[in-house]
Amino acid sequence: MKIGDSKIFQYSKKHHIWAVVIAYAFLSVVLTYPLIARFSSEIPQGGRDSFLVMGQIESRSVAMADQGWLAGMKTIFGNRDINSYLPYVILDQFFHNKFATNNFLFLLSFVLSGLGAYLLAFYFTKNRPASFLAGIIFAFSPFHVYQSTAIHLGMRHQELIPFFVLFLFRFFEKLEIKFFVLIGLFALLIAITEHQLLAFTVLFAVFFVIYKLISDRTLLLNKRLWAFLFASMIFLAIVAVSIFGPLLKVALSSDNYLDPGIKSAINLSIVPADALLPPVF
Repeated sequence: MKIGDSKIFQYSKKHHIWAVVIAYAFLSVVLTYPLIARFSSEIPQGGRDSFLVMGQIESRSVAMADQGWLAGMKTIFGNRDINSYLPYVILDQFFHNKFATNNFLFLLSFVLSGLGAYLLAFYFTKNRPASFLAGIIFAFSPFHVYQSTAIHLGMRHQELIPFFVLFLFRFFEKLEIKFFVLIGLFALLIAITEHQLLAFTVLFAVFFVIYKLISDRTLLLNKRLWAFLFASMIFLAIVAVSIFGPLLKVALSSDNYLDPGIKSAINLSIVPADALLPPVF
């Protein structure tokens, strides 16, 4: 029997996505055992960063609970405190438990990473088993497991990237506005969770657009595309100022403590084998 004949891949188009989501959810629970048994009382691995992260989530969550939703969100946006803590603070208003909040989004990052990679792979291959395997590889890659258990919240949420890339490819099929809006939505979510991931995502998008313009010269005369590109630049400018304003101010100042110096490239670079081997925990 071929793997494609398995029942999990025999669902109709309407239902097979739910089967994939359930399968990734099951794998996430199994491969993070015994987290589910301590869902509301402990977090994975912990360490020094965990104390900072959990403290930041709790203090922000308490502040929002005291102020109320409207005033709390107004304070967050007013202080430009729009960052990777925001989804955790909002979810904690429902859970009222910082451990459960962290663990829910921890597990969700694996499920959505798998689903995003599955949909992206399926877009190209139209092969469900191969796409399902691609989702497993992306979701449970050593990089994602390490960043998630080390409580690096921004890098934990890699699941947004395959959705962004998928809608970018879909957008260039017919230049439909619904895909343009979805691209903007996921770009905004990436910006909120991790600015470094946003930088690499935008870099990919720029090279992709250049490639499309070179490979299809008719796009150069498409006014609709240029309107979308202009809107994209305006959107990125607004995101940069509203979310990264304080960082940009430091970066442009004479006291730029964000610049680690050229030696950091030598000190922090990896040897070729490191990209192929699992990390040491």
